[in-house]
Amino acid sequence: MTQNTRREARILTEGAATATILGPLVIHTVEGLWSKRNALVNFEGETVDVSGVTDADSAGLAFIAEIFRLRTAANKKTEFINLPQTLLNIAEACGILSSLPIVNSKTEEKTD
Repeated sequence: MTQNTRREARILTEGAATATILGPLVIHTVEGLWSKRNALVNFEGETVDVSGVTDADSAGLAFIAEIFRLRTAANKKTEFINLPQTLLNIAEACGILSSLPIVNSKTEEKTD
């Protein structure tokens, strides 16, 4: 998936029980999100909804993994829901799928 790589990705956390990532989560947008990662790290909820991601690549997966690492270091429980199939495929190919707290919205089961 390489469409929409010039559009900006966004993080929504304010006043929500679930944080949301919207837009393309690719190498060209992750750089812009990096300075905003603390919004996800400091978010008081547990769930990060990734259903709004329109495009993804390995940089997007690295961003997700880093958010999980930083939240874990801050003793915050984290659960990612509605990951696009592309991110699931990359995580599986990289051997980290079972290491991430991903809930598949279709089956409502953890992948690990």
